[in-house]
Amino acid sequence: MVMPLFSLRSDAGWGVGEIPDLIPFSGWAADAGFSAVMLLPFHEVWPGETSPYGAVTAFALDPVFLRLDACEDFRALGGEAGVLGPSERERLVACRAAERVSWDEVRALKSTAVRRAHEHFTRTAPGTPRYEAFERFCRDEAHWLDDYALYHALATQHSPNWAAWPQPVRDREPEALAAARRELATWVSYRQYVEWQLTLQWHEAREQANRRGVSFAGDLPFVVSRDAADVWANQRAFRLDLRLGAPPDEFSAEGQDWGLPVYDWDFLKRHDYAWLRARAERSSRLCGMWRIDHVVGLFRSYYQTHTGEPPGFLPPDEPSQRAQGRATLEAFRAAGDILAEDLGVIPPFVRASLKELRIPGFKVLRWERDELIYRDPRQWDEVSVATTGTHDTDTQKEWWQTLPHAEREAILRLPGLEPFGPDAGYTAALRDALLRLVYEAPSRLVLVPFQDALGLEGRVNLPGSVSPANWTYRMPMSLETLTTDRATMHRLRELAAVTGRLPQG
Repeated sequence: MVMPLFSLRSDAGWGVGEIPDLIPFSGWAADAGFSAVMLLPFHEVWPGETSPYGAVTAFALDPVFLRLDACEDFRALGGEAGVLGPSERERLVACRAAERVSWDEVRALKSTAVRRAHEHFTRTAPGTPRYEAFERFCRDEAHWLDDYALYHALATQHSPNWAAWPQPVRDREPEALAAARRELATWVSYRQYVEWQLTLQWHEAREQANRRGVSFAGDLPFVVSRDAADVWANQRAFRLDLRLGAPPDEFSAEGQDWGLPVYDWDFLKRHDYAWLRARAERSSRLCGMWRIDHVVGLFRSYYQTHTGEPPGFLPPDEPSQRAQGRATLEAFRAAGDILAEDLGVIPPFVRASLKELRIPGFKVLRWERDELIYRDPRQWDEVSVATTGTHDTDTQKEWWQTLPHAEREAILRLPGLEPFGPDAGYTAALRDALLRLVYEAPSRLVLVPFQDALGLEGRVNLPGSVSPANWTYRMPMSLETLTTDRATMHRLRELAAVTGRLPQG
């Protein structure tokens, strides 16, 4: 089951999915015959940003996903009534009722509430077992948490653009960093506290999901934003004179300039890909497996320069790219199970390398075809992930409703779709027949977007566009309603059972 964390809707939530929402959702998924819940990236992004692929860090969880009512210090202050003023409570009511995630409003409300909770913690917790637990968390996660918290403090004092900071802190002179930690100690403690609370809630949710036989699957962005704690803290691991993008293809004649930093692959290799390994290890502590976004980027980075010089690839030749891709994938795989997002224009050697390493790539039903001949899912590779769509496609329902007549005729030649004609509407029967095609694939894993499992509309993202509809999808019903829908759970569980997909035990 694929469901962005932010898309979950509950009566207790503040207008966005929150970590404890994963507990009832995982229970529903288990009852519906699923053994994994795949989430989009859940690492922090800056206010004003909605895409989870432009992260401030590859390590910290986004504070927007914190459940305030599950935070002891928030409850001690009287909860919503004690912490929020009348106008803030009115704004919260609007966020809860909103059709889509109101990111800026939710962030602002939560930021106010969490700061007040932290103030209560600093007044009352020192000398208690809770404070000792907090300090232990800070020590255990210091390898990323110290720099992340200080970066946030400095970004608040100056701006997120660390390249414009005063030279001593920009260049990480030890004396300047020590002075900044002293001066900004309260803000540093606040960021550490938020991550502690998030991590407590995450591990509780994961433990309860695991008890139901459901694992969490993460989504690892290929790289982070240039204005990111990780880039500031690991400047030599990035080529800041270059900008990451994508080469020209049938979808973009001029190529794409993403404005993201480019890895310094030579530096990473000399240090045994230590930063990538640290990312993988952090991810494995949060999820049982994860999807590596834009896996081709681990083989080669397409860059553009700031000086107008011709763009190119790093490394520049295929043998070097093969070797680099294999080395980086092995570094990730050493920490846990990985899946590879290998969609779009991918050089043949990348998929060949994935096959050699037995790392599953993705098979999307609508794209598995040669012209107007669709490939029978029963013939797909076993080392693959079968799916009906991704967060970057329209839903299965929307796809069918806009599919040209000739393409409808073509896909209806697949086994199991014979009863339907090209003029058929998107009925429950057609929905389940298309799902069954994917379920029957020999693929190691089937991941079905929530919307497709229920036959709903509502895409998550339209690539190449900037719109209030992007990255703001919320499930149309509450979790409280979803988990009482026995008919849907029974239908999906039966589909898993008859296709041999029902988890054992």
